[in-house]
Amino acid sequence: MMKSKSNRSIQKILLSTYLNLMLVILLSVSFVFTAMEYVTMRKNTTESLQQICDTISQDVENQLELMNITSVNVLYSTQLKDTFASYFSRRGSMDGQEKVSAESSMNNLLYSIRGANSNVRQIILYDLEEGCYCMGNYTGYQNTRVWEKSWYEDTMAMDGHAFYPPSESDLLLSYSTGTRPDRLYTSICRVFFDNFHRPMGIVEVMQYQDIAFSQAIEPGSSYEIQVYIYDNLGNLAYPLDQDPGQTFDYLRAADTHTESVQNSFTGSREYVYYSRMAKCGFTTIVTIDRRQVLIPIFRYLSGMLLILLIGCVCCYFIAWKLSLRLSAPLTHMYDYLNDLDFQDKWKRLHMPDSHIVEIDKLRDSVNEFQERQIHSLQALMLLKEQELQAQMLALQSQTNPHFLYNALATINAMAEEGMTEGISQMCLDMTEILRYISSNKRPLSTLEEELEHCDRYLNCLKIRFGSSLSYSIDVEDKMLELELPKLSIQLLVENAVKYTTKAAPPWHISIRGVQGESTWIIEVRDNGPGFSPEALENLQEKIREVNIHGLLPRLELDGLGMMNIYVRYYMLYKTAFIFDVGTMPSGGASVTIGGKVI
Repeated sequence: MMKSKSNRSIQKILLSTYLNLMLVILLSVSFVFTAMEYVTMRKNTTESLQQICDTISQDVENQLELMNITSVNVLYSTQLKDTFASYFSRRGSMDGQEKVSAESSMNNLLYSIRGANSNVRQIILYDLEEGCYCMGNYTGYQNTRVWEKSWYEDTMAMDGHAFYPPSESDLLLSYSTGTRPDRLYTSICRVFFDNFHRPMGIVEVMQYQDIAFSQAIEPGSSYEIQVYIYDNLGNLAYPLDQDPGQTFDYLRAADTHTESVQNSFTGSREYVYYSRMAKCGFTTIVTIDRRQVLIPIFRYLSGMLLILLIGCVCCYFIAWKLSLRLSAPLTHMYDYLNDLDFQDKWKRLHMPDSHIVEIDKLRDSVNEFQERQIHSLQALMLLKEQELQAQMLALQSQTNPHFLYNALATINAMAEEGMTEGISQMCLDMTEILRYISSNKRPLSTLEEELEHCDRYLNCLKIRFGSSLSYSIDVEDKMLELELPKLSIQLLVENAVKYTTKAAPPWHISIRGVQGESTWIIEVRDNGPGFSPEALENLQEKIREVNIHGLLPRLELDGLGMMNIYVRYYMLYKTAFIFDVGTMPSGGASVTIGGKVI
């Protein structure tokens, strides 16, 4: 009964734990994802609508600017103004041939200003006292009185600056080109002066409104947006079919930088986007009902809620299945471990496969633990002993009497020749070498320290052998802080010197280091005879024994070299390191060591 109750308790704990954990993660992720999606979709919609507004504003401004440039060119054309003044002052006294010649000159000058620019449909030059001369859709003289125009007083008040009258239709221009009679024209009017800054007349440059405001008429948006364009005086320039008394004042919202407004005429909440035209002073405003923006977002998020509900049901089912599968084997292992004592340490845990990898591995690990316990303790003691042996043998190898004898003999020869500076340098190098190898505070050192030690060691040998020995060190700077077993690089160098100097000089030792994204390698090469096949086979056999059995061989002084280095790296990295020994095709030995970048 107790066991059954315990099983149910474990299952309930697992069920509640997994379910709560899954629900917390699912709800947290869903909340964060939903919030991020809402913010992202709202931001993307805002940026898209603002970009549409900016595009409309830029296109309209470009169209108006082209018209404005044409009118300015008229103002600054002295030849045109002289021809205009001569034409209207003498028009009443001209015969037919003179009129044709004068009008031809006027047409040529106006065409040179207008060019082939389709952004200007009509140019009209008004005389302040009588008619006007036209070029474009209609070309020729018209008996039109400028002071009868609705925009006359406003244009005169601008004193040469551009005035933008409301768009209106012109039957004469429309019939002249065969376009529809109600087609609207957008105009720019300004006064032009003579050399004494006296008003000579007014130039009106015209373009079809559906071309000048084409981007506003067809904004190319997937949303149902409303576009309003206000001129520099705050009057509604587009659309003209709106009753000012029944149109909300969006310009005030733009002036106060209000992002959303309550339309008092429609009663709906609207988002407002605006863009000002710097050159002409117009303002483009794009509005959209807030529901059009939020409904697609909420529709998308509603689908997320359905997915969340399905996820909650799946979480409960998964948690129930996991708790059911885990409860029985966990209870079995709990009973086994609870009854385990010292006398029963060799008793195996008998439990059928649960088909859950972790639980089966845990069962196998419990059974293997008993068998590995004694072996682990023995291996640990052996590793400690061999580490001490490796340190002692490395120290003995570095301070062997042969090296000291050769060094002292070299110093004696240098003293007889009076080479005090070289003696001083060699003594300093030997001092640093002995200090480095006698320091046993820690078994590891940085690559930078190892290379400095190798450089001193090779420098001493170079003093001894002279030009017969050369060496090079080429290691990437980012590797200098790597930690590796102390004296391991120096042992490779010493081994290279030992066998290279048996051949005829010159001798060369090279140390090269490269670090990639995940691994580093250090290679020591020489130009000596290289390794014999028997030596390589013997070394590989010892390495295989270590890798297979995990037991390290006893280290001997005569066998320190390669195997000592391998053992020290094996103790540090186990099998996760690089150790490659061989003879290069061109001759000479090559030893490569490496490991993972930590």
